[in-house]
Amino acid sequence: MDNNFYKLYHDFESHLDTGMSADIQAFLNGSQEIKHYDIELDQDEKVLIKIKLYKFSKNACKKIFFEFFEFIGYEDINLFICENNQNQIRYLFLTTCTTCSGVKMDIIIS
Repeated sequence: MDNNFYKLYHDFESHLDTGMSADIQAFLNGSQEIKHYDIELDQDEKVLIKIKLYKFSKNACKKIFFEFFEFIGYEDINLFICENNQNQIRYLFLTTCTTCSGVKMDIIIS
């Protein structure tokens, strides 16, 4: 599955609309566990989000990601894969729906 997901992620055409952008910022601004964050948008409209927590742990990263997932994810299709490292966790996340364009995100939490 990993190789299939990476291919899907790479080939996925991302489009960040104004509403999704506002929702991402609202979530990140509203979290008490986030010390700071950076958001970048590349030429393919993939969103790179770097999150620094006040207190890093794998459980804290998982909690933040799933809260983000619930807040941001579209109803139809949500796919992600997680890569664990000692000092950070990275999620590759796709969300889309049948009536809208989707967004791909690269989320790094440390």
